[in-house]
Amino acid sequence: LLEKNYINKSYLESLISPISLNNPNLFIGKTTILPHAVNNNNVFSTKFSFLKLKEPIVINKNKCNFIITFCTDRKSDYVDFLIKITEFFNDSKNEKFLYSLNLDDIYKLINNL
Repeated sequence: LLEKNYINKSYLESLISPISLNNPNLFIGKTTILPHAVNNNNVFSTKFSFLKLKEPIVINKNKCNFIITFCTDRKSDYVDFLIKITEFFNDSKNEKFLYSLNLDDIYKLINNL
């Protein structure tokens, strides 16, 4: 997101800080995190990115295999996406299915939520 100038460095830094603060809202599934932050005039487009890890990392004593980041310059899109992605991950089968997909298919699925 930063490389494409959809966000600036301050937004990226605000995504990283909740991880170190043991943010309980970080996990949206058993092994998926969604670091998110408030747009303080540091987001210039609506986009998301994701990282599928070959080996899990441990955050807050939980294993993490998948990281989704989302940014938007429109608050209504932000709230809508958070609701949709949370509903998707409420079913643990969806998380396993998502992790089994290749990156192109993951992008299509998330983009169509």
